[in-house]
Amino acid sequence: MESRKSLLKTKESISLIKDILNTLLNAETGNRGYQLTGRKDFLEPFNKSRNEYPLLVANKDRFNLDDKLQVNILRELLHTSDMLMKEYVLLIYNRTKGILMTPEELVQNKMAMDKCRMLVQEFVKHEEVQLALKNEDLNNSTKRTVLFIIFSAVAAIGVTIFVYIQLKSDIMRRDRLEKDLFYTKEMLEETSAVAQVGGWEVNMKTGKLIWSQSVREIHKTNINFQPTYENALGFYEGKNRARIEFLFKRAVEQGIPFDEELQLLRNDGVTIWVRVKGIPEFENEVCHRVFGIIQNIDAFKKMFLEVAQKEAMMQSCATDVPIPLAMFDRALNYVAVSSRWRDEFSMKNVDLIGNNLFTISPNIPEERKKIYRNALLGETYIDGDFALKVEGKEEIQHYDLKVGPWYLTKDEIGGIIISIQNITNAVKINEELKNAKQIADIASRAKSEFLANMSHEIRTPLNGVIGFSDLLLRTPLNETQTQYLNYINESGENLLSIINDILDFSKIESGKMELLIEKSDVYDMLSQVINVILYQSQKKNIELLLNVEPSLPKILFIDEIRLKQILINLLGNAVKFTEKGEIELKVEKLRMDDHTIALRFSVRDTGIGIPVEKQKYIFDAFTQENSSISKRFGGTGLGLTISNNILGYMRSHLSLTSEVGSGSVFFFDLEVPYEMSEWKEEDETTIKSALVVDDNESNRIILEHMLSYKNIKSTLASNGMEALDIMLKGERFDVILMDYHMPIMSGLETIDKIKGLLNQRKEVAPFIVLSSSSEELDILTSVRKIENTHLLLKPIKSHDLYKTLKKVDRSTAIEIVQDQPKKESHAFERELDVLLVDDNPVNMVLNNKLMKSLAPNILLTEAANGLQALEECRKKQFSLIIMDVQMPIMSGIEATQHIRMLPEYQHIPIIGVTAGNVLGEKEKCLESGMNDFLPKPIRRVELLEVLKKYISV
Repeated sequence: MESRKSLLKTKESISLIKDILNTLLNAETGNRGYQLTGRKDFLEPFNKSRNEYPLLVANKDRFNLDDKLQVNILRELLHTSDMLMKEYVLLIYNRTKGILMTPEELVQNKMAMDKCRMLVQEFVKHEEVQLALKNEDLNNSTKRTVLFIIFSAVAAIGVTIFVYIQLKSDIMRRDRLEKDLFYTKEMLEETSAVAQVGGWEVNMKTGKLIWSQSVREIHKTNINFQPTYENALGFYEGKNRARIEFLFKRAVEQGIPFDEELQLLRNDGVTIWVRVKGIPEFENEVCHRVFGIIQNIDAFKKMFLEVAQKEAMMQSCATDVPIPLAMFDRALNYVAVSSRWRDEFSMKNVDLIGNNLFTISPNIPEERKKIYRNALLGETYIDGDFALKVEGKEEIQHYDLKVGPWYLTKDEIGGIIISIQNITNAVKINEELKNAKQIADIASRAKSEFLANMSHEIRTPLNGVIGFSDLLLRTPLNETQTQYLNYINESGENLLSIINDILDFSKIESGKMELLIEKSDVYDMLSQVINVILYQSQKKNIELLLNVEPSLPKILFIDEIRLKQILINLLGNAVKFTEKGEIELKVEKLRMDDHTIALRFSVRDTGIGIPVEKQKYIFDAFTQENSSISKRFGGTGLGLTISNNILGYMRSHLSLTSEVGSGSVFFFDLEVPYEMSEWKEEDETTIKSALVVDDNESNRIILEHMLSYKNIKSTLASNGMEALDIMLKGERFDVILMDYHMPIMSGLETIDKIKGLLNQRKEVAPFIVLSSSSEELDILTSVRKIENTHLLLKPIKSHDLYKTLKKVDRSTAIEIVQDQPKKESHAFERELDVLLVDDNPVNMVLNNKLMKSLAPNILLTEAANGLQALEECRKKQFSLIIMDVQMPIMSGIEATQHIRMLPEYQHIPIIGVTAGNVLGEKEKCLESGMNDFLPKPIRRVELLEVLKKYISV
């Protein structure tokens, strides 16, 4: 009987081993088919093998192997097959991503499969040998049994002895079998531990739950743990527990087996994935037990989930790419595709992944197929305007197309990527823009011509205004008349400058600007430029310097008008953006040959400077450093643009260095023809030494260079005290150049003290007084009273200096002609304290003069904006406020509202002044708290009427 059971066990073990081999072969077949075709229906053998394999492994517990060699073979087989199955899973996942099996992977899998075949053959061969031995033993046992019966019948007497011997032998054999069984059980438990598969059984009659050692290992329980149905369920939580309870109950009640992947919370607190399989067993339609397996699949499951997550991420990324994009493997089967691709080609409901490009789109022309094949060879194709007829769209579509390879490794191409961007609308827009540009060019030319004509028409009468005012300035006038006419002339010049800017910009835009190259006296030209800017700089008490290298040729061949325009613009900007300090116009020689000279013209100021990030925009049309510049300083923002464009015609350009708070330097280089000319003899002088006294260092250096050119040695002093120290040392000079405006000790005071020293030494030295203004009567009167003293206006021009030095040689005194101003009659004799608020200096002067012409005893306070006006009102109480409406920082309306909040200004008259004629402007002024309203320009009669209305005569 024992031999028959052993024979049956041998046959079952051989059958199991062959089933494992067949399962592996099916898995190999499925993998190979899918790798070659990419079609998912080839995976059916693999999926079937994947489900059967864990059950076959679990069936090893059904028999006990008593041969150590068999146990070792089985253990090695399970280990190899388990690794092979995992490798198949990874390869199949890679294939879904377009990553094909490498030759190395193919060889490795073949070797593993051959090893499994060898192990199975060895196991079967060994079992067949054992089976033959067991059959022979069984036959011998049968023969012995027959002889035993005959012998027993004949020798009944020896029955007792035989039974005793037989029983003893059975006991010994049982003991040996128990030992073999224990050893086999240990081997099976070890094999189960390697495969992480264990068996379990629930006896429904007794309620007892049995776990194998592998099950205990999976749950991480100790040896003393006694499993029951209830505490076994405790290893599952939430939906996992609900699921296993449902499956077990259904198996018991309905006889339905279950096979489920669940999460299990181990005894050590770690959650793992397990596969639980249960089979109910019935007797007389009553379930008397449920048995099955539990397998630790955590590593495999996590790998599978990770793979699935990566696949989902890749698909999601591809789907959400904001352009039409598709990814293909080497067989040109779809691997990933964006939703925009589906939209573009109307493929929303088409199953693309895994299907071939040419199957989905059979009408692809051969030239495009060639592009795709070349991409598989590593070539990238780009076409910025690829025309394509798309099904379902009437018009030819234009695409920005790119086709290129993607790589599995550094050198191995995995497939191709096609990305496109529909630019059909852009192509249409470009065509429309071309047409629109042609129309715009025609309109621009018409606009430029109109603008040029209109500028000319406006400039004609304006030239009359400026010309006649200039002629009038040359007639005998008193000081007040001269000042008023200067303001008229300046305003006209400013307006003319704006009109000229617009006209020049129009010419530049239309390409009609031309240069007129003529012979020009560079020193005379620079003198004219300085004279234009001089008045503006004097008003702001800014030192204006002219620094011209004395050795420059006098005659240059240039467009004098355009060059003056550029320099005046640069100097005007410098004055505009400089509150204090100095401005220098410098001309220096860079190089010179027999025919041409390279000059650098530069304008340096100590103004507000320009931030680095704004410097690149400063030459753009209508651009200023920030939006408040135009309101605060005025201007069109065209000056630098026009200057830079004019320089472009001269083959040059403006450059800039600037630092915020320190100032700016604008410069440009010109290379022009020149003509040498000798200085006239009357410009020569016999003076050999000079003392230069000036608090401005730049001015001292410039004068030193000018004097050096005439071989006059200079001694420099920065103030009157230093000059006195030099004279006290006994120094003698042919001429002393003395600045009028100096700190500590003025120029006239210094001259007086030096004359005292000279008188003591019985010496005489001529003086040249350097002044920034010729209109200060006290300067002229004082200079005229000093014997042997001459006046020279800043900025110092070299030819003016040399002429004055020649006068010093001849002891020629200056003569000053100055008419005395006439007295005017006044309408108001009472004392008035008036606040004038206006951001425009010319308007401020005009208002000042108008008020003084009406009230001789008036006391005027000036404010440049609403905020300053408010501060002045907080300091004192005024009789009347003349308030400009539109001002920077704080407008007149806002300032009036704040002033009315001061207790002492509840009833003080405030008169609004504005250039605006917009409907409702006067109402806004009155609503803000102003008493009345005057339009610009202010007329004397209108101002008089307002004063009479609000102030007692």
